Amino acid sequence: MKPKTIVIVVSLLVILLAVWLFIDERERNSRLIKVVNKLTKENEDLKRGYLELLEKYLQTQSNVAPDIITELQKLKSKTDNLETDVHYEIDSVIRLVNQGEGAKAVKDLAKIVETKLKEKALNDQTFKKQPKLHFLLEHARDCKWIKPRAFENGMLLKDIRNEESHELAVQKEPFEIGMAIFGGIEILYSLS
Repeated sequence: MKPKTIVIVVSLLVILLAVWLFIDERERNSRLIKVVNKLTKENEDLKRGYLELLEKYLQTQSNVAPDIITELQKLKSKTDNLETDVHYEIDSVIRLVNQGEGAKAVKDLAKIVETKLKEKALNDQTFKKQPKLHFLLEHARDCKWIKPRAFENGMLLKDIRNEESHELAVQKEPFEIGMAIFGGIEILYSLS
């Protein structure tokens, strides 16, 4: 074989390899986009699902004020604002509520709220206290990150969390559990 022929053959092989890699990359990107879109849709469905489940739970409780359910419906319209990891954590909270473990659900929700408040407060130069839930809630209220009503519900969340952490077989009224869960979700949406 002549050197010129070898160069042409090698060049053609390199071009074919480059074209094949380009097509393969486009196909992988296309598949990746499809997977991301599918997961995004599933995440949106999950977000709406747990809020609908919470709404149904609150509707079955006789001591829950109708305005709480109205506020929950408003929150459902804002489901895009929460991060995916928060949605998965809230999903586990909803499962605990369905299993009749309301106080444990509140304890888990308080952990999520505390983590998100801590993330935001530690980035704020004016926050000088220990990053404990009580101080974080006060700071969030003072900085107008949350409304006064959300602060009150957050304090209920903290109180139930503390009882669940330090006492055995905690029994709370369903409306208290509902208010605490609603308050926690409201705080999460306020922070997002």
